[in-house]
Amino acid sequence: MKIPQEAKDKLSRWFTEDEMDVHVIFCRWLPFGIGGIILGRVIIIKKFDLSPAGLGLLGHELVHVQQYKELGFWGFLKKYAWDLMSQDIPIASLPLEKPAYNLQREIIWELEEAA
Repeated sequence: MKIPQEAKDKLSRWFTEDEMDVHVIFCRWLPFGIGGIILGRVIIIKKFDLSPAGLGLLGHELVHVQQYKELGFWGFLKKYAWDLMSQDIPIASLPLEKPAYNLQREIIWELEEAA
C-alpha cells in the first residue's frame, strides 16, 4: 500500500510528496524487536497508525529511505553493517540511526503538542 494521504499531510512538514512516495508492507514478525526496516522505497513495518508514535516510526523509516537513496543498496548495507559490527554503542547512536531517531522524537513531540 501507499502511505495514506492523512499521514502524508501530517508528515509534510518533514518530507516532500516525492520522499513519501514509497510502498508500505505490514509484517508482524520482524526480528529482534524491530519496528520497521526498509528495502529501497519499500518500508516493512510491524504496525502502522496515525498516532504520533506511529507517524514517528514511519518518519524514522523515511529517513532510512533517503539514506538508501543517497548511498545506494551496497553503500547503505555496507555502512549500516560495518557500523553495527564495529562500534560498541547502542543502535540508536549509529551514524545512520541517530538522525532517524532524532527525527522520530521530533515528530512525536510536535504531533503530541499539536493535539
